[in-house]
Amino acid sequence: MHTGELTADTLSRLRERRPYPAVTITLPTHRHGPDNNQDVIRLRNLIAATERRLTEAPHVSRQSRDAVVRQLRAAVDDLDLRYTLDGLVVLADENEFHVWPVPRWVPERVVISDSWLTRNLVAARAAERSYHLLVVAADRAVLWRGAPEHIDEQEICGFPMSMPSVPEQNFDPERMHRTGGPDSLYAQEHTKSFFRDIATAVEEVCRKEPLPLFVAGLPEALGLLDDVLPSTVETAGRLTKGGLTDASGPALLEEMGPLLDEYAHRRTEQVGKELDTAVSRKSFAAGLDEVWMAVREGRAGMIAVEEHYHTTVQVSDGHLRPFPADGEAAEAGAGANGNGNGEVRVLDFPPSGFAGRREESAPVGERPGENLGEVREDIVDEVAETALDTGAKVVFVEDDALADHGRLAAVLRY
Repeated sequence: MHTGELTADTLSRLRERRPYPAVTITLPTHRHGPDNNQDVIRLRNLIAATERRLTEAPHVSRQSRDAVVRQLRAAVDDLDLRYTLDGLVVLADENEFHVWPVPRWVPERVVISDSWLTRNLVAARAAERSYHLLVVAADRAVLWRGAPEHIDEQEICGFPMSMPSVPEQNFDPERMHRTGGPDSLYAQEHTKSFFRDIATAVEEVCRKEPLPLFVAGLPEALGLLDDVLPSTVETAGRLTKGGLTDASGPALLEEMGPLLDEYAHRRTEQVGKELDTAVSRKSFAAGLDEVWMAVREGRAGMIAVEEHYHTTVQVSDGHLRPFPADGEAAEAGAGANGNGNGEVRVLDFPPSGFAGRREESAPVGERPGENLGEVREDIVDEVAETALDTGAKVVFVEDDALADHGRLAAVLRY
């Protein structure tokens, strides 16, 4: 599965409470061989560590342990090394498993709780730069949903659409004499009617899932589309090229690359203007600690994060401090098994009522398995998820765009 399939309904289901033990494994991975060959070995090591922890836990039955381990091993069999990205999230309980490659760094760790850890998935989905692509020709329209890493054809709201057959028109020499030739296909009424149907359908798509809409086709097709699109539908960019209604996903993905880069740059500039306005209105927070506190208090209306920013922090007296003290946090715990000392980091959060709560560091939050203790390796993803939970908008921008603001900034509601 890829993060483009992480709909709101899917995320909601993944975040539901589950019978303990529900296991989350996160692992930084490699996109290409031969480096990605070691990813399966490291994943198997994490599964072995999970099995040992579950075997030691007196409150986990052998039946439950074996069922969870079976699901985890099935997840390994399901992993396709051709599609590994920067990180991997594996979720499993007694009844099911999910494998999600994500285009973001994630820490190497195991979490056992009565819910799955979803913040890395939520952040990956927010950072993915998803979009709709509408490809049009005189007699056909195809809708795609894409991201920089993938693109998939959609069969929703009537797409793909083909023009209904029309009766062959009689030859009219007087009309040809007046217009200088036969009617343009795009000037004919049945073509205009077809494009109005396309506009109605794409408006419904954008209402259901408001993503940036890119359009592709010949200049005449895009001109007619402009005439019929309602004012509620804005286009983020256009690819002026014909013959794309039958193009493959990989071909379209290659064509979209420059358009997506241009759009990301424009979006970064727009976010910069919003932040400048917030500074002048004194409704602005910058840096991880300030933004973290504003998000937890529900005061952030929008947060902007550099796309590849991640760091490790330590919670101290209600504030975030760099970890280790020299601030080189991103590499902290980046040893062979994720914590620099050769040991797998396993955090066990049995539900309340079980004796002997076990974890490597004391939890500070209220959601089991969500706040993993005083040391937060993926604090940026945690901030993004919390912001979305409070109704804030989360925007990922180009790297170094927020260098003067500590890589992360927020527009405050008050």
